[in-house]
Amino acid sequence: MVKLIIFIALLCLGLISARGPGGFRRPGGFGPSGGGNYHGGPSGDNGNALASTLCANDTLASLYVSQNQALITELNNNGSFTDLAQKRVKEWAYFQNATNNELLASNCTEYCAGLNAARADDMAAKNQRDQYTKIGEGRFKNILRSLGIGVRGDSHEK
Repeated sequence: MVKLIIFIALLCLGLISARGPGGFRRPGGFGPSGGGNYHGGPSGDNGNALASTLCANDTLASLYVSQNQALITELNNNGSFTDLAQKRVKEWAYFQNATNNELLASNCTEYCAGLNAARADDMAAKNQRDQYTKIGEGRFKNILRSLGIGVRGDSHEK
């Protein structure tokens, strides 16, 4: 039974990873399609609009990065945002990396592509955490079921 649950969970993980949250992801997208604003990327956008806007104006691109860096530093210094920092590890590291900041000046489009990849990595890690949480919670419910105790909201409830 546990093997079946794990198999189904892994199958769901594969489907979720391919689909992305909130709908099918557009290639190269900054965030979920159909709305949402994951990691500060444009809502429902494939990332090209942000790259086009930033890369057309060096001052705007520089301000975007410096303001994100300042906010990241502020949030990292406030213990209340630890969970957020853990969810955006790759993105925040990308913003704080001096080599990436040099890349912004020399090849803005490549910088935006790298930022998008960092955000995608964070989203994949989030999906993995969510899947493990779901599996773990299911296993706790299975203990109750095996003892004949109904689980709230469960179709197997006795």
